[in-house]
Amino acid sequence: MGEIERVHERAVLAAMNLKRSEKQVLEALIEVEDNRVWEKKGYPSLHVYCVEALRLTDAQAYFFTGVARKSKEVPELRELVSSGSIHITNARRIVPVLTQENKTELLTKARELSYRALERELIKTHPEKVTKERIRPVTETRLEMKVFISPEIEKNLKRMQDVLSQKLKKPCSMEGVLEFMASECLKRHDPIKKAQRSKPALVARQTSPQGRAIPAAVTHEVVKRDHGQCTFILPSGKRCPSMRWVDRHHITPWARGGGHSAENLTTLCAAHHRFIHDSGSARAKRNVFRAGTMAR
Repeated sequence: MGEIERVHERAVLAAMNLKRSEKQVLEALIEVEDNRVWEKKGYPSLHVYCVEALRLTDAQAYFFTGVARKSKEVPELRELVSSGSIHITNARRIVPVLTQENKTELLTKARELSYRALERELIKTHPEKVTKERIRPVTETRLEMKVFISPEIEKNLKRMQDVLSQKLKKPCSMEGVLEFMASECLKRHDPIKKAQRSKPALVARQTSPQGRAIPAAVTHEVVKRDHGQCTFILPSGKRCPSMRWVDRHHITPWARGGGHSAENLTTLCAAHHRFIHDSGSARAKRNVFRAGTMAR
């Protein structure tokens, strides 16, 4: 066998191994999701588990978790991917729009069409679901944003252009509209900005509970200290990245006399808050303690 043939054989073998490993990853993630392994190991989501525990890239995590979860809803998808009838990239493409009602049509297209041909078919019928929102750099100081909006939102944005142009006494671009709306919305609703504007908590040091409601001044102090981010330490040693669905957690439980002082409160996402209360494990308690002290 000549050198060209040997190189060719290695390339073919590598491609076969890649396809096999992709199927194995998918099967493993379906089992992980079925048994909620990510939750029991202390990760806030399957996606974070893939990135932190399995060392997949962010894109790979989205790719595999989407197919794994849809495979539970539409078992035929799993069977066709496992048998090699549908390539996993085509499977990922139909995930956003695949349902029990349209599965026969979409699975047939995913099996018969190339990736690009399948993409064109899906864009015709579901452009808002199959075209990803994205922000990408164009230059060092400029970014391009792509997002689908409804006619009603377009109408509101154009009206905002008129309002701001009148207010500023000069034409306002769509970028200016977005900048103004984001700034005003965050000013009014971002807990971190509210906390930054608040006065220091004078009542934040009580040692016994005074009703279930945490005083607003104490909440502001905790948000400011923790920057609104879950403070749970993942098994990988990193801090949980969640800044959505967060709660204030009493390190010494309120029911056991834990007060509403900032020292007794920490920020946890809903998944880790549930994990702490459900597990009661020594490791969970250590992570709560570390979470309560690391951000100060």
